[in-house]
Amino acid sequence: MTAALYARLVQDGQTQWQATVADLLDDVNPHPAWRGTTITDLLTHCAGLPANLTRAAMKAAYSNMEPGAVQRTEVTTRALSRPPVRYGNFLYSNLGYTIAGAAIERITGVPYEEALSREILQPLGMASAGFGAPTGDAPWGHRPRWLVYGRGQAVDPHIMSLPHPADNPPVMTPVGRLHVSLDDWARFVRLFLHEGGDMLTVDSLQRITMPPNGRQSYQGMGWAVPDREASPIAYVQQGSNLRWVATALVDRDRRKAVLVATNDGRLSLLKPCVRLAVDLLEQQVWTHLPSQ
Repeated sequence: MTAALYARLVQDGQTQWQATVADLLDDVNPHPAWRGTTITDLLTHCAGLPANLTRAAMKAAYSNMEPGAVQRTEVTTRALSRPPVRYGNFLYSNLGYTIAGAAIERITGVPYEEALSREILQPLGMASAGFGAPTGDAPWGHRPRWLVYGRGQAVDPHIMSLPHPADNPPVMTPVGRLHVSLDDWARFVRLFLHEGGDMLTVDSLQRITMPPNGRQSYQGMGWAVPDREASPIAYVQQGSNLRWVATALVDRDRRKAVLVATNDGRLSLLKPCVRLAVDLLEQQVWTHLPSQ
């Protein structure tokens, strides 16, 4: 959704896919080595950034009461003060999308959350959308028992303090702190079945879903592309906050999609969720499986 949000800004003439990280974030005085790195590099995980915040920064983020936009500026300033490492090589980077959120805030002049709501959530009628763990009449996410192994206890969605917070800290909202109902999630994924609907152009769809030219990568901007032509899958999107695992799969003809979500956040659930999605796609069985 962060990539789709940026695409909307490009379509509106507010920015470009070739815009450099240094130009978009010049107020944080980035290292000169970032001058040639584009937002496309950032969104396709080829910018040369670490995968995540440092452990110390992650811990500090849970107790930081400053607005998310302020925190993203602080994170961006630290990250861009050093030159990129192995620029051009694929490394999935949550930090990169955090910085992309900071860039979007400079383009729009509003916090990322407001920009996403204005450009994506409200036009699609995604009324169930919210940031952080879902509350109310919704299942609770389960944390791993030992780091990433064994299903542990359910986590109260109102608890955001260590050692077992319900979600990522607010600084990481552009990475993945959005919750939506399955119906509303389908409203977004449907864009990738119908050539973007009235929201995304064909060019935007291609940029978001396809790996960058000339790069050894199977990853677009959040969508992975199977490396087998015979695969029934056109692309797949998957993520976990170690409380939930969510998987979206689009078939080769871009006529059907499958969404699978489980409130068990173990990383070992990633592959089984893909297998379930493929089975549902091939059987053309559409159902809501009960949550735990």
